[in-house]
Amino acid sequence: MDYLVRKARVTDVGPVYGLLKKLAAEGLLLPRSYSSLYEMLQTLYVAESQEAGGGVIGAGALQVSWEDLAEVRSLAVAEGFRGYGVGRAITAAVEEDARALDIRRMFALTYVPEFFFRLGYRQVGLDSLPQKIWAVCFSCVHYPDCKEIAVVKELGPPLSASVPGPDPRVAMAEGAAPAVCPGAPVGSLAGAVRPGSGAGKP
Repeated sequence: MDYLVRKARVTDVGPVYGLLKKLAAEGLLLPRSYSSLYEMLQTLYVAESQEAGGGVIGAGALQVSWEDLAEVRSLAVAEGFRGYGVGRAITAAVEEDARALDIRRMFALTYVPEFFFRLGYRQVGLDSLPQKIWAVCFSCVHYPDCKEIAVVKELGPPLSASVPGPDPRVAMAEGAAPAVCPGAPVGSLAGAVRPGSGAGKP
């Protein structure tokens, strides 16, 4: 099963809304409104099937919460497409964007923590995420009886901490091509067709 992970477009909002609504009805995540999806469009990724008929089969977004903390938000994969690495690929693209913003920690609130554990996240108490609790959770209909599990992952040093290459101004002055700085560019994990890796993979 081949699929493409890419940044979302306005035309993806409807399909993503339908996907999240269906999974919310199954109790797998919280629903999102159309307006909230438009607001998060610039950090929203979708997985698009490359099989006949195509269509959005997964989604996930980056939400910056604080200077060193961001969330993997609204991660969802359609039934029938789970187990092919779709959720893993979307999460990797979101984490890459976070690293490009010098975010040091990622977190998620989830009903399926085992998926995130396989990606290097660890469980923490909700009280360790005060920005999230007071900024968003306090207004949630499920607060304070939230059944979601909080998980966190350390992303490591920010991209700005990488050892810089030669000064591009010097290279230009000497007639050489400017060096490429270390670190993958934003979105390099997206825009590539990813073959399914078989059952048992998130």
